[in-house]
Amino acid sequence: MNEWISLGQVVPYLSKVMDIDRTRQTVHNWAVTGVTRGLGNRIYLKTEKRAGQRYTTKVWVREFVDAISA
Repeated sequence: MNEWISLGQVVPYLSKVMDIDRTRQTVHNWAVTGVTRGLGNRIYLKTEKRAGQRYTTKVWVREFVDAISA
């Protein structure tokens, strides 16, 4: 089962587990505007809005980091 985490919780997760330092604003931008890779393809951090706040999962964070690192 995937556990929902807020975008604010992604920052310490990235730092602790993946040794990546980013701000909450950067994580928000990944979800909203994405990252351009390759021939102009945009890659987005998958999120769901719940009660007006964006949430993601650790699995989606890992998939996103893998996709932008490839």
